[in-house]
Amino acid sequence: MTPSLKSSQGRYSPMNHPSWIGQKLKDRYQIESLLGQGGMSSVYKAYDPNLRREVAVKLIHQHLSGEPEFVRRFEDEAAAVARLRHPNIVEVFDFDHDADVYFMVLEYLRGETLQQRLQRLNEEERRMPLEEVIKIGAQICEAVDYAHQMGVIHRDLKPANVMITPENRAVLMDFGIVKIVGEQRHTATGTVLGTALYMSPEQVRGDSVDHRTDIYSLGVILFEMLSGKPPFDAESAMTVMRMHLEEPVPDIRELAPDVPEAMLDILNKALAKYPDARYQTAGDLAADLRAIVSAYPTERSHSLVEETIPPQVVAPPQVTAPPQRQAVSTPSEVHSQPLEAQEIPRKRSLRSCLTIGGIAIVVLLCLGGALFGALSIIGANSRGEVLIRVQPSTVQAGQPFQVRVVLKNPRNRPLQVDAIHVPVQLAHAVEVMDITPKPLAVDKTPQGLVLQYNLKVPPKGESVVVVRLRAVQEGDYVAPLGVEFARTYVEQQMRVLIQPGAPAGEASPSPQQPVAQATEPVSTLPVDAPLGEVPYEAVVQIIAMVDVDGNLEEGWSGSGTILTPDGLILTNAHVALSDKYYHVEGLKIAMTTSQDKPPEPRYYAEVLQADADLDIAVLRITTDLDGNPVDTASLHLPYVPLGNSDELNLGDPITILGYPGIGGETITLTRGEVSGFTAESGRGNRAFIKTSATIAGGNSGGLAANARGYLIGVPTQLGYGGDDQYVDCRILADTNRDGIIDENDDCVPTGGFINALRPVNLARPLIEAAMRGETNIVGGESPAPTPSGSMPASGGVVFEDDFSSPGVWDTFESDNGATFYEGGQYHVQVDSTKYYVWGNPGESFDDVLITVQAQPVQPVGDADFGVFCRYQDADNFYALEISEDGYYAIWKQEAGEYVSLVDWAPSDAIPTDGSPVQIEAACIGNTLTLAVNDVVIAEVQDSSFASGDIGLVAGTWNTGGVEIAFDDVVVYAP
Repeated sequence: MTPSLKSSQGRYSPMNHPSWIGQKLKDRYQIESLLGQGGMSSVYKAYDPNLRREVAVKLIHQHLSGEPEFVRRFEDEAAAVARLRHPNIVEVFDFDHDADVYFMVLEYLRGETLQQRLQRLNEEERRMPLEEVIKIGAQICEAVDYAHQMGVIHRDLKPANVMITPENRAVLMDFGIVKIVGEQRHTATGTVLGTALYMSPEQVRGDSVDHRTDIYSLGVILFEMLSGKPPFDAESAMTVMRMHLEEPVPDIRELAPDVPEAMLDILNKALAKYPDARYQTAGDLAADLRAIVSAYPTERSHSLVEETIPPQVVAPPQVTAPPQRQAVSTPSEVHSQPLEAQEIPRKRSLRSCLTIGGIAIVVLLCLGGALFGALSIIGANSRGEVLIRVQPSTVQAGQPFQVRVVLKNPRNRPLQVDAIHVPVQLAHAVEVMDITPKPLAVDKTPQGLVLQYNLKVPPKGESVVVVRLRAVQEGDYVAPLGVEFARTYVEQQMRVLIQPGAPAGEASPSPQQPVAQATEPVSTLPVDAPLGEVPYEAVVQIIAMVDVDGNLEEGWSGSGTILTPDGLILTNAHVALSDKYYHVEGLKIAMTTSQDKPPEPRYYAEVLQADADLDIAVLRITTDLDGNPVDTASLHLPYVPLGNSDELNLGDPITILGYPGIGGETITLTRGEVSGFTAESGRGNRAFIKTSATIAGGNSGGLAANARGYLIGVPTQLGYGGDDQYVDCRILADTNRDGIIDENDDCVPTGGFINALRPVNLARPLIEAAMRGETNIVGGESPAPTPSGSMPASGGVVFEDDFSSPGVWDTFESDNGATFYEGGQYHVQVDSTKYYVWGNPGESFDDVLITVQAQPVQPVGDADFGVFCRYQDADNFYALEISEDGYYAIWKQEAGEYVSLVDWAPSDAIPTDGSPVQIEAACIGNTLTLAVNDVVIAEVQDSSFASGDIGLVAGTWNTGGVEIAFDDVVVYAP
């Protein structure tokens, strides 16, 4: 029998709920006692006579039973948890309803909630031991990670929802506001759900959330387990939510001084304000927690803080730059003293600490000290460091001041800076005057200003970003400025006091800046511009250099848009390819620096991908106008990211960017909207985009970006505008007379190419192939090679070996490595860490082009390998190398001294999946060129050595055991 659930008059309160104790649900579940209750439901202990076991029964409150939204939410919770099978997630046995009473039956757990345990410890003035925090925290994280993998986001993680059993097993409960990934119901954007103490910033804002909101809540729980208090607490929920949005994570060491440094890093990363800066999976968070146990015995936890690192630095403990290398080699003569250590960017210092070996050369990369002593591994700090100087820190409203952001790189390889985040408190109180160096873009977000960069901080060096501001709104502003490194997010507190402005006639400029700067800013950045503002600097002019009667002249020009910071450009195929009248000998790239100034020619480019039918081409900048190769890793060009033109609808705003007229000289950004889609099918049944914005440059310019600033269209060359050419149509009139101009109306035919764009999705395959370094020209002719950027032409073969007959190359075996023949290949094996092993054939060449196939058959993740040229002895040679993790470098050993010629830098052309790779190394005259799979990735000039042997080399860094198989080495004369 079901008891009456009529409540008393007025607002429902859990205190006036009817008692179920002693009653039965569905004539099965005997209710025994009340375990707990909340605003949505109550939980009872019950007995199931059918299966003769104790269970927990969760009933939705009667006043919510008539609310379909809450009933659906209750059903979703049951369905979500029922499909989860994990030892740290409560199990659901049943879901049903008795008349209008909805309930679910769950596993009954004995123990106490994590909230109860923390309260008990606080009352006893004790803290949870570190090992217990790690054990319980890792279990919760693993349960959450499993739920995420099953498409379930909890959204209300808190200690009250975690049960701790007598066996110290953590069990996650109460999925009351669960979100099922892929479903679009329950809440709209702007709705705030969750518990204030444990809400993520995106939950506070009411944004749409993903699984990373749970990771932030896990960080709050870990903070409370360690310190006894959550990181943000106040008397009102609104104040707590504001603190989540604006305030930096407090230093937990003020509450718990013994917290190890690695745990500080974990907390700060989990509690990052921006989801992209957090752990991306709860499993990664769990792994880092467990790593603390193996790295630091718990009985030593009080002494774990061994180095001073700013607590705002957020990075997983295992992501560290490798320590520097030194080398030991074993030539025929022995040096009795080890040579001094040196710092080498990215990988290693190749110094000679010489020992005796076999026929081949083995290079031991040591860390200094005794020649044969044990190697000590120095844990280098891979995290970028940030120093902020506000000059002056106290100003009057109306006065200028500057924020100097000093970016320090403690690593031995370049450190990339992706963005600088100016907090919203300061962004509202200042006017941006100038930023040096200029960012790629300035985005205004609800969290403040985001300065987008592709800036590299040199190894063991620093870079400085100066943000010049004018004080506008008085106040005392204290907030964290964030720096987004490639794998790290660092926050550092900054403070500026803006006082009321001086009376008229008494204002004085800051002593750090002259009067002129106080009244006339250097430039004004569009800090209040829409998020989708397109950088005009990303639009370039492409000038075709053609052969006219044997003379090289400028033929035609068109517009293009930079796609990537390393110099890929999207344009029309007809701009870049030869036609039946003129042959394109080269392409000049003129860069835009101002909207009202002619672009300046700076570079040459080559065509990587082109389709004359689609009229789309992708170029790559290769050299400057003097023919010098361009280091694409340091170009840092502004660019426009690709969008998805499938998402376009009628009336969507778009921006056309290009030059007026065909190949004009000044940049324009014309705004309009999508006015229709053409009848022409284009390629693959894809229609053209119609726009009310005039295409700048007609058929040779005018790439289109959507409201977010993403490219969504490229120009087309359909016809030439004759009145009798109806190549497309636009929806311009209400032809069906329903009062609305929409896709149900007929197209009005229009002639010519104006206002027609191909969807950028058609260009994606070309762009992706170009990013892989592939070259393919369809329906046209590529221009002649530019002055550099390709491997020199090869002449006759002067040496070749397919390794089918042993005996030419050195072979040896030791505890540290070996070289040997196997399976028709030459293998270089390095067993020890920080070792080099290589072999030579014993030849001598002058200018050569070397090609060889190489593959890691026993990979370790970060080993490097390549070729030597002009090898004279262990102290004098050139090395051209790539690494398993996608880096390359050119260096030399001269008189026993390591000299970097091209610093270690990443390249997308280098495979990182262990697949075979073709390495080409040209040592011709004073030029050294390195290519991978026919893609030139580095070139440099040096005249130290003119001749010598060749070699095949492999080296290890932090992990030994690599084995590289080389095959089909061929040496050509130029």
